Amino acid sequence: MKIEFKKIILLVLFISYTNMYTQEKIAGKVFDRSTNTPLSYVNIGVFSKDLGTVSNGAGDFNLEIENLKDSITFSMIGFKTRKIPVAYFNLKDTIYLDEESIELEEIFISNKKGKSKILGNKKPKLFFASISFKKIEAGNELGIKIKVKKNTDVNKFNLLLVKNDYPNLKLRLNFYNLKDNKPYERINSENIIFETSIEKGVLSIDLTDYNITLKEDFFVSIESLNKLDDENKQIIVAGRVLGKSYGRKTSQGSWTKIKIGFCLSLDVLQY
Repeated sequence: MKIEFKKIILLVLFISYTNMYTQEKIAGKVFDRSTNTPLSYVNIGVFSKDLGTVSNGAGDFNLEIENLKDSITFSMIGFKTRKIPVAYFNLKDTIYLDEESIELEEIFISNKKGKSKILGNKKPKLFFASISFKKIEAGNELGIKIKVKKNTDVNKFNLLLVKNDYPNLKLRLNFYNLKDNKPYERINSENIIFETSIEKGVLSIDLTDYNITLKEDFFVSIESLNKLDDENKQIIVAGRVLGKSYGRKTSQGSWTKIKIGFCLSLDVLQY
C-alpha cells in the first residue's frame, strides 16, 4: 500500500512538471490605450530566453511558450514597457500599452565646422568574411558597437549585403546605450522602419530627418520585423574577419557575441 501511494505521488509530480514545461501557443492583439488603435511592430517576448516575436501591421501576434510560469514583456518606443504573466492569456487576449513621454535633449547649434566621417566597419580591401541567415525570427537583431568622443550627428546607415533572396524586407534601425559593454536600452525617440528589395550591394538609409545626435559610445542594430523561414532563400551579410558584433535571435532575447565584424557603418558629422 505504501509503495502504491509513493507511485501516485511520483505520477502527480511528473504530470505537474510536464504541464509546467509543455509548449503552449498564445495569441493576442496590442493596442494603444489612449486611442484604442492597434500597435504595429511591438517587441514581444520572454526576457533573455530567445522566445519572442513582433506584432504585425495590425497589432496581432502569436507566440509559443515553454514555461507557463514565465512572463511576457511588451516594449515599444514611446510606450511604457509592460510585463504580463502567461496565465493572463487564459482570460484575455488584448494588451493595452500606455504612452510614455520622451524627454528630448536640447539641441545646441555649434559655430564650428563639422567633420564628415564614416564610423563602424567598412568593407575590407582584401579579405572579408560573410555569414548566412536562413531562418530569421521576427525581432532578430544584429549590430555593432560604435565609439565616439565628440558630438556626432548620424546622417546615414549602411549595410553591405552579399546576397538577399527575399523580394521584400521590412526592417527597423535601433540605437542603444551600453551597459557592461553590451546593448542596454533603446535610445532613439521614434521608430526607424523601412522596406527594401535590394538583392546585393550596400543598403543605405538616409537618417538626416531623424535628428540623431549622440555624445558617447553606443550600439546600432538592424532588426527584422518579419519571420523569414523559406528553406530555399537566405540572406548573406559581409563582415570583417578580425571584428566583433552582437546579435539576438528574437525580441527580448539575450545578446550574444559574434566573432565577425559585420560591415555596418554610419555616415556622421562630428564637431
